[in-house]
Amino acid sequence: MEIPAIYIAPFFVALFVLIQIPMTFSVGLRRVKTGINFGDGGDDVLIRRMRGHGNYIETVPISLLGLYMAGAVGVEPIWLWVAGWSLIAGRLLHFHCLVFTRTGANLERPAGMILTFLSMLISGLGILVKVVG
Repeated sequence: MEIPAIYIAPFFVALFVLIQIPMTFSVGLRRVKTGINFGDGGDDVLIRRMRGHGNYIETVPISLLGLYMAGAVGVEPIWLWVAGWSLIAGRLLHFHCLVFTRTGANLERPAGMILTFLSMLISGLGILVKVVG
């Protein structure tokens, strides 16, 4: 089944809405376990979960807006798919690194950020090429 180009960005919005649920719960569950209701209480696990969730919130909305606008101005669907799946992979890798590893000495976090930036770059350049070019 082929998804019409107009539905590609909303498809990814739906996935990101669903992905955010367990991310948010991971912070809440840690708060319940530790009894820390506000702030991070110096708890390293809670800090990592909060930053993973926070970084998600800092990058996903603008990336999805870029994806949506790229689709609206007529960027080829293949580029929308590449940008969308790159963003999914990037955010999941980054979150996994922050939440489930004890050190930052692995490739998941930088790979996650590179994939996130790749998604932004594809959307941003695609929009500029269609609007200016």
